[in-house]
Amino acid sequence: AAAAGRLLAANTAGAVAGALLVPLLAVPGLGLSASLVLEAVLLALAGALAGCRQRRPVRLAALAVIVAAGLGLQAAGPRWVRHLGQVLYYHEGRQASVAVMQLPGGLRRLYVDAVAVAGDDLAMLADQYTLAHLPLLLHPRARRVLTVGFGSGSTSRALLAHPGLRVDCVEISEAVLGAAGWFSHLNGGLPGRGPPGYRLLVQDARTHLLGTEVRYDIIVNDCTDLAYRSDAALYTREFFTLVRSRLAAGGLAAAWVPLRGQEPFRSLRSVLGAFTAAFPATSLWVFDSAPLHFGILVGGARPRRVSLAAARRLLANEQIRRQLERVGLADPARLALSRHFDDAALRHLAAGLPVNSDDRPVVEYWAPLEEGGDESAYRFLELQAPSPPPALEEIPAGLLPVLGRRAAQRPWLLAGNRARVAGKSARADYFLAVAQRLDPTDPLAARLTGLTARRLRSWRRRASAGDAAASLRLAAARLVLGRPRLSLKWSEPLLARRPDARAALLAGWARLALGQPGRARRLLEQAMGAGPELQKRARAGLVIACLPGGVGKWLALLTSAAL
Repeated sequence: AAAAGRLLAANTAGAVAGALLVPLLAVPGLGLSASLVLEAVLLALAGALAGCRQRRPVRLAALAVIVAAGLGLQAAGPRWVRHLGQVLYYHEGRQASVAVMQLPGGLRRLYVDAVAVAGDDLAMLADQYTLAHLPLLLHPRARRVLTVGFGSGSTSRALLAHPGLRVDCVEISEAVLGAAGWFSHLNGGLPGRGPPGYRLLVQDARTHLLGTEVRYDIIVNDCTDLAYRSDAALYTREFFTLVRSRLAAGGLAAAWVPLRGQEPFRSLRSVLGAFTAAFPATSLWVFDSAPLHFGILVGGARPRRVSLAAARRLLANEQIRRQLERVGLADPARLALSRHFDDAALRHLAAGLPVNSDDRPVVEYWAPLEEGGDESAYRFLELQAPSPPPALEEIPAGLLPVLGRRAAQRPWLLAGNRARVAGKSARADYFLAVAQRLDPTDPLAARLTGLTARRLRSWRRRASAGDAAASLRLAAARLVLGRPRLSLKWSEPLLARRPDARAALLAGWARLALGQPGRARRLLEQAMGAGPELQKRARAGLVIACLPGGVGKWLALLTSAAL
């Protein structure tokens, strides 16, 4: 009994000492990683001492192995993740462990507790820049903005590009601020060299909103992911209601929201329920400029009209234009038509599920079980038909036809981006080529297909100098872009010089698209002697050549985008 009592007393004393020493001394002094290694080594030593009591050499050897393993683990540190890239910065703060990684290709990303939250790759920049500029497009008279989360500082810097804007930024983790120097090319030296209108608050966002008397024109919520620790607490009905209470008259809130998940997308739909419960007028904005996995929720007291004149004024700012150019959105028509779901659609999507709330935080439990790949974001968008475009006003002369072309392009761009993230490159090329056909002057579609004006000019120069490969590329590009006569200009001269199955295929499809099935059939038969891929396409052309003239011509013109 006495031995059992001493064992219980020692165990209790150790538990009390550990609870005090680890958070107060070990973690602040050694860091989380070293503290965990130290704890593991001490536990292993205790086990070795207890298990090897009668065999001193064995005990000493076990102790040496344990200590050496602990030292090796600590020496390795964050180098364990170097297969992902180079570790530029690593710091263990009170709220989180923060790392900056340089990825292959020179791109940088900021990780908080191993979750990527910011960076300079396309997807991250699109998140950071649209979250800053979209609310100002919808509320161009805003003068005071609060952004929740500093990240790389690029959202704050993007907001400061708007003249006369006062920006408050709330960041809970000091360790995140320590990484800012690695993203000075994005944040322009923030937070250290912020202008007079910029204020950084190291504080919890909810605490700040509860205590402040400031009323903001715009409040931007830039969290990391619904599945990350307590982030779901910033997507509850009560938090969104608190945000609304701190908005000035006519103000609006914007929240980054991940669209990835698993059907039936309970987490995301529960967040939509929380957002629509807090705001009378809501919308979800999704961009078609690149394969993206997020949307931006916008909420306010009334629906927002989009001023095309305001969008043009926004893009007249050189810094803003350069930022949006990097993510393919320096286009007032494309920005204005990016609203995917209106208030009615969001309320329909949220129906039938519990609302994420402080007293019933269902997203805390659902989100970790519902993580999905990037393609799943496009499956979510298919749950509901897209809403009509938002109400537009102040449309400058000449922009109305552009709006029509952008509206026609949007479903094809979304389909192409979805196919690309799914790894279906041929399908992606087809959808994106159709988008480029709908507006051959659109630089975004040209960039996505790779058929830019600069590349076409290069091929034309080489083809004019007698380069057969360039002639074939140019003939294929013109056919893909729906210009069969221009395609023939480069394919048929090649056939006149020498037999070429690829040139015969392209010329045959061009003749089909021009409504000349007889001439097309002879050309396509020449391509049948080539490899299996060309044979497959030639055979498809021969089938189309048997269709009635109008049908065959239309079908050939449409499907030639896949060549």
